[in-house]
Amino acid sequence: MTETEALEKHRKGESLEGQDLSYLNFDNQDLAGINFTGATLTCTSFVNARLDNAVLNDAFMAECRLVNASLKNVKARRVFFQRTKLNNAIIENSDFTGARFQVSDLTGIRIINSDLTQANLEDSIIQKALIKKVSLFNSNLRGADIKEATLEETDFSHSDFRKVQAQGAVFKNIKAEEVLFYGKTPWDKSVIDKDWKEMLPAFQDD
Repeated sequence: MTETEALEKHRKGESLEGQDLSYLNFDNQDLAGINFTGATLTCTSFVNARLDNAVLNDAFMAECRLVNASLKNVKARRVFFQRTKLNNAIIENSDFTGARFQVSDLTGIRIINSDLTQANLEDSIIQKALIKKVSLFNSNLRGADIKEATLEETDFSHSDFRKVQAQGAVFKNIKAEEVLFYGKTPWDKSVIDKDWKEMLPAFQDD
């Protein structure tokens, strides 16, 4: 399917659920309300695109480019975003429960009033981001780079923060119970002294 065919279907209100739209270019397009449920979008480009009210549940979006994209009121449960560029994008009032962002670049992203429970952000770059009123409960941020990011009114209890780079990060009114972290925590400067082997699932190491 070409970009033109996909845009025509969207214009007619037709779903693109389950379609393979890999390597297409939707830069600067208004895709508000589009349904990409279960779609394959490998290396597809959405630079400056408007994806407000889109449905991305179970979509495969590895190595996509969503630089400066707008993702407001989006349903994106279990979306797969590995090695994706989301620089300066905005996620607001959205459900990204179980989303996978491993090894992605989220520099300058704004995530506001959204649910990222059980999200995987392992080894991602999240520098200078604003994360406000977000649930990161039971999420994986192991090895993430959150330098100079602001986390405000956010719950990352029971999450994995081991090897996180947090120099210059600001934490305001956060909830951080039973967080896996090495040494002195950057949010309250306390020292976590636990035997992680008793807390980790059997398949994980430290």
